[in-house]
Amino acid sequence: MSRLLSFAPWLAGALALVAVAYEPFLPFAVAGMLLLCLLAWLSGQPLAPDWLHLPLLVLLVLVAISIWITPLPQVTAFQASRLLLGVLLCLNLAGGLNSRPRLGLALAGLPVLTVALAAGGLLFVTWADKFRFLPEFSNRLPSLPVSLDTAVNPNVEGAYLAILLAGLLAWLAFRWHALRWPARLAWLPLVAFIGIVLFLTQSRVALLALAAGLALGVLLRWRRGWVGVALTLAFALGLIFYIGPQWVWYSLGSETGGLASFSMREDIWLRARLIIQNFPLTGVGMGTFGEVLDVLYPLAAQPLHIQHAHNLFLQIAVSLGLPGLLAWLGCWGAVWLSAWRLYRSHVPYWRALGAAALCSQAALGVGGMLDCVVWDTRPAVIIWGLWGLILAADRIRCTENTSARNESTV
Repeated sequence: MSRLLSFAPWLAGALALVAVAYEPFLPFAVAGMLLLCLLAWLSGQPLAPDWLHLPLLVLLVLVAISIWITPLPQVTAFQASRLLLGVLLCLNLAGGLNSRPRLGLALAGLPVLTVALAAGGLLFVTWADKFRFLPEFSNRLPSLPVSLDTAVNPNVEGAYLAILLAGLLAWLAFRWHALRWPARLAWLPLVAFIGIVLFLTQSRVALLALAAGLALGVLLRWRRGWVGVALTLAFALGLIFYIGPQWVWYSLGSETGGLASFSMREDIWLRARLIIQNFPLTGVGMGTFGEVLDVLYPLAAQPLHIQHAHNLFLQIAVSLGLPGLLAWLGCWGAVWLSAWRLYRSHVPYWRALGAAALCSQAALGVGGMLDCVVWDTRPAVIIWGLWGLILAADRIRCTENTSARNESTV
């Protein structure tokens, strides 16, 4: 059993990748990860920090209640399976990565994953929706997304790239001096490629999230970093006033009446709050926001079917109720705590990882204020995987500190 558990993080990661690429495999992946967690628990291996147990338990109980009360059991069960896949991946990584070499091997997969997402985006993102103003160019774009199952929304692509890129850039800022020049030359084109794909998505929410993560990274890396952040913010505000606030507001979609407009999102947020007021304890069930909106709170001026609340925190509360939102925030708070403890370490390795974790979570939070593509989507498991890596890093750091103290006393 111990030999099997030593491969548990890699098995869990492989199961998650297969389930994301081929969703009919999702139930089998969940069953396999659940078995790995059960074996780890029976062997006495810790799965998560103590302060994470209660919010995770509450979250899982509310997911079960969501399946019970939902008007669309099959839809909710499918979305619950996605969430459960992420939670189990987090637990397998947090408990199975018990040494710095193993953690380093897992962390090495993050740049590979980010580049793969960017490269896959070039093939499967619906670019024609973003370049309608260039008809000839739009007609020549790749046409691989032949169905809704394979097509990727540019905002979804941009959101995950922003979260991963924010952490990657923060790590590079802290570790750049420790890298040899061949490694530096290798990193530059990779980062540039990821950034170009992110820019091509034209996702304003993703770019704003990346900007927030970068700003936090500057504040964490340099003692006088706040000066650069303040000057950049002042320059951006000055540029807006020079161009004209009305033009900027219009370019952001405030007067187009489309889904990208702030006015339309405000209408969606208002109805999401009404749903929460009417179903505060249980929500309406995972994956049912669009149907509930159409039946009970229709948008008269919106011809499209709205699938989510365009706000991460409202969407979680709509799906699982206010207790579910509090439980999710409890899990997120545990991740922030672990990231902060890593950053406060005197060891440069842990300090860089902590800064990267903080910046990625800042991008997640800022992006979540205007969209919720990291919830109820196929690659949502990536967020839980990041959380598992952060929790594992903090636990390994604590173990190393304890061992060092014991050796010093002997």
